[in-house]
Parts: sequence; C-alpha cells; structure tokens
Amino acid sequence: MAPPNPTNGLTSLPLNGMLMTKLKPAKIFKAAVEPAPVPQPGIRVLGDQIITAAEDETFRLYNCKTGKLTKTLHSKKYGVDLPRFTHKNTAIIYASTKEDDTVRYHSLHDNKYLQYFRGHTQRVISLEMSPVDDGFMSGSMDKTVRLWDLRAPQCRGLLGLPAPPLVAYDSTGVVFAVAVNHYGRILMYDHANFDKAPFLTITLDDPTLARVSFPPRAIYMTSMAFSSSGKYLLVGCSGDAHYIIDAFEGHQICRRWGLDGRICVWDVQNIPAREGTVDLKLAPMRIQPLAKIDGHPGPARCVRFNPRLAMMATAGAELAFWIPDQTADADEVAKELLKKAG
Repeated sequence: MAPPNPTNGLTSLPLNGMLMTKLKPAKIFKAAVEPAPVPQPGIRVLGDQIITAAEDETFRLYNCKTGKLTKTLHSKKYGVDLPRFTHKNTAIIYASTKEDDTVRYHSLHDNKYLQYFRGHTQRVISLEMSPVDDGFMSGSMDKTVRLWDLRAPQCRGLLGLPAPPLVAYDSTGVVFAVAVNHYGRILMYDHANFDKAPFLTITLDDPTLARVSFPPRAIYMTSMAFSSSGKYLLVGCSGDAHYIIDAFEGHQICRRWGLDGRICVWDVQNIPAREGTVDLKLAPMRIQPLAKIDGHPGPARCVRFNPRLAMMATAGAELAFWIPDQTADADEVAKELLKKAG
C-alpha cells in the first residue's frame, strides 16, 4: 500500500482481486427505500456522489466520502426511474413512471425541471447518458430508441425496432449498442451514422441451454455495459447466467454462473480471445466468480462500483455502501512473517 499523499491526505490502494474480496458493508440505510411490493431500486455514481431512485417515487442523493444522505427529493406526480447524472453532479435525467412517458431533466440544486423530452408513447425502460457530450439515448416499450441532446427538447434521431430495446454507449461515445429481446440480437451502431444499418449484428445464442431444458430457455437481456477499452460487452440476463461478448467481432467468450442474489466478483483481465468466424455452436467458456461476498441483507438487485474510491453500492430492500476491510487476516500475517524469516 502506498503511503498517504501529503498534498491531499488520501491513501492509494491497488485495485486488484484481493482488494475486491475484502469488501465489507460499511453502512446500511434501512430506510433508503420505503416499503413497496417489489422494490426495484436504481443507482448511479458520479465522482463522490450517488443518486438512487425506487418505487417509493423518491430520489436520494448521498455523499460517497462521508456516507451520508445529503438530499431527498420527491416525484410523486410523475414517478421516477433510471436516474442518470449528466456531466454535472447537480443535474440528472430520469424516466417517468406515471402521467406520461416523458424523460425529465432535473436540477438537484434548486429542485426544478430544466427540460422535458417528449416523444415516447410507452414507458422508458433504458436510459443512458453519453460519456463525452450532452447527448443521451432512451429505449422504450414502444419499440423505439430516441437520441436526444440536453440543449434541445426535440428528438434528434429515431430508430424503430421489432421489440423493446436496451441501449448502451461505449466509453468513447462513438459506438452504441442496442439489444433486442425475443430475437436475441445486439445491434452495434456508429453514432455518427445511426441512420444507417448497424455495422455489426451479434447473435446471443447459448448452445448449453439445450442441455438444461427442451426447448431451451430463451435468453432475456436486462442490461449491457462496455468495458473501458470497448473491446468487451457485458450482457446481464434475467436467468442465472451473464455473458461477456467480443464487441469487435461478436464472439461469445464467457458465461458467468452462480448468481443467487449474493455479490459475486469475477476477474476477467486475462480471458482468452477468440478469432475467426463466429461459431454459434461453440459454447462460451464458463468462468467461476473470484469470490462471493456475504453481508448484504437480502438479495442485491442493483450493484455499482466506484473505482476511484474503491467503494461499492448495492441495493435491494435496503441500500448498502461497501469499502475494503483493511484489517489483516491471520493468513496474511503468517505469509508476511514467513517472507521476513526467509
């Protein structure tokens, strides 16, 4: 562990597998979500701030460094879902759950609406902010993806699809992915040419599912996230497996099992590459989690990690903040003593 930096008093920690396995709940907010039939919270992290939203129609702002709730705001008239920070930690966009299907641009500073983005005719189920500018995307149950800009209320792009879509940007904002359930397809678009055909169509088809049941259970995608390099795409599903896909060529590389509501940590830094023609009959490699972390009350339905602060936030019926436990265990102490003795 590096010594504290005298300029700011912060301590540097190596972000590795060992550190991740030491994550422990440091603070649990039992009243973070008011009682609801099926709590489905959402979490978003920007710098040292966390925004949460849930079916109690509130969104709450927390400070990562102090672990304290700083503000609670209500959206009883319109509901709130999918909160996303803009590039300022004082403003968010979010989807409505009542009244209409408008996306709202909201100032957390003075609790005022800055803009309304109308156009969807059914509920918005996917919402992502561009990592590089004021653009954002929304996917809706009306089977469309709309492209927007915070500075104008009019939609600047529209994609019609055969089923409700999920959306995700890569880290450069140059490429975005659109997942289409019921067809098992992920469409890769060049953002500058979104009105053209996708430059890559990925088919998500796991041949090993046929060994479990017949007919094989359909894969239902619930989330997508690009790796920081843009090389890989993590696809979250409603079943007990997630997939890692080569976003450049479309190979299904890994399948991750063992999802039971606990927090699982995987190390995918050295996963093998696949080359050549995509073969859908070739089963993705199965990888086991590096660790399964206990301590969260009830199943975790939403997980976010802040690498800058080595902090994790999870939510279900309650909200928990996790940080690494720096207390040395007996095995580590013994190893250090053996090193010194040798």
